[in-house]
Amino acid sequence: MKTILSHIQFIFCIVILSFAPAAFAGDIAVYGLVKEQRLVQTNNAAPVPDAASPFSFQCFVDSTGPDLITSASVSLPSSAMRTLTADGEDSFAFLESFPSASALNSAYGTGTYTLTIDSENDFNAAQLSLPSAAFPNAPQITNYTAAQAINPSNAFTLAWLPFSGGTGADFIEFTIRDSAENSVFRTGELGSNGHLNGTNTSMLIPPGSLFPGETYQLDLMFAKIVTRDTSSIPNATGVVGFLSRTSIGIKTTGEVPKVSLQVISIAAGSFQFRFNTQPGKAYQVQFADSLPDWQNYFYTNATSSEVVITDGSAGSGPRRFFRVMVP
Repeated sequence: MKTILSHIQFIFCIVILSFAPAAFAGDIAVYGLVKEQRLVQTNNAAPVPDAASPFSFQCFVDSTGPDLITSASVSLPSSAMRTLTADGEDSFAFLESFPSASALNSAYGTGTYTLTIDSENDFNAAQLSLPSAAFPNAPQITNYTAAQAINPSNAFTLAWLPFSGGTGADFIEFTIRDSAENSVFRTGELGSNGHLNGTNTSMLIPPGSLFPGETYQLDLMFAKIVTRDTSSIPNATGVVGFLSRTSIGIKTTGEVPKVSLQVISIAAGSFQFRFNTQPGKAYQVQFADSLPDWQNYFYTNATSSEVVITDGSAGSGPRRFFRVMVP
């Protein structure tokens, strides 16, 4: 599984699909520099900096296929070097976090950054200019209180203060994740029909998108892409962007349905049981031959109202216990 860099890289990959030719002739699809500020909103007041990692600098390279990149590095305006490391099969990336904007800008200031990329079929060097552009304003939810008691059976309109100076060329996205970090709702990707741009100030969450009695994390992001370089590396695009992202906890009303296990059959060393589910919700089945030594057995995103489990090795020991966890 990729790191959090993947999501940012994915955004810029969509930029490529939206603004560049459809076919890639080389190993490199997109490369770039990103500065990001992260904030947290815990009430109706303005968001505050995320205490864990409020600012970051990121450099990344994405290839056109798996395992094509051999190595990548970036030379800073000061001539200092940073080495990018593998971030999945088709990406290399470097990330460094900072406690303040001044610390970020001191380490990664304005100037020319040179990326050197060695890949299966190519060797490329490209320069990107990092300007002193400011971050977009902090995204702020305006109906925070209402978002703490969402009826999941009804549609809910999430609203936020405007992207200051936002235009149709800018990008807004929000993602809702459950307690297991699974994405349960995401607005349109850049270039897709109905994606949010810098002029949008609200979005409708359709009924049934969330589950009752749950707590979720919502990330609202404003993105301003200040550079698109389509000439330095043939058929690849270099990007420079500034992001502001606010995390907000939201809750739904109602009670979480209880999970009930029911034995179907025990025969010839095979044990079969079922349990009730909510379609789209994740469930983790665990077993133990000796309590409390629980081990993962099966993980699923339910697609119906129940899941049936068959254990063909249940007769290999004197006893076996099962339980179902809801992450």
